[in-house]
Amino acid sequence: MEGTFFIAAILIGIASGLRTMTGIAVASLSARYWGLGLWGTTLGFMSAQISAIVLSVFAVLEYIYDLLPFAGNRTAVGPLLARIFTGALSGACVAVGAAESITAGAVAGCLGAVAGCYGGYAARKAAIRSVGGVPAALAEDIVAIGLAVVAVWMVI
Repeated sequence: MEGTFFIAAILIGIASGLRTMTGIAVASLSARYWGLGLWGTTLGFMSAQISAIVLSVFAVLEYIYDLLPFAGNRTAVGPLLARIFTGALSGACVAVGAAESITAGAVAGCLGAVAGCYGGYAARKAAIRSVGGVPAALAEDIVAIGLAVVAVWMVI
């Protein structure tokens, strides 16, 4: 279906906005093991086993770090730029895997990352008031992983 890749790129960008490393970790795992066709493209490095391992380890470390009381503010300039970058890379991976425009995928991923960052921040604050910090963080982890996986499944 035309345009599906764009929605998928936005979704994986949202995942990156929620958790910086989730989108690119899922994109790399998908390229390596689940048929997201990046091998032989400009994003072929994402298909390498070392990429899948390193990015997955970084994602797990981010989930742990996010539970710590001194975790930084995601909307500060540095973390926000990192989320935008990983959203763009993730969106580009989804687009290239669907044989679509790398630029359109990157732009959609950026937009999704900004929306995910600020939307996730607001949702997390509300969830903390309702259920507490750890359950809110774990729920956000699950949503980020779920969005990234659904995004990839939409194009493979």
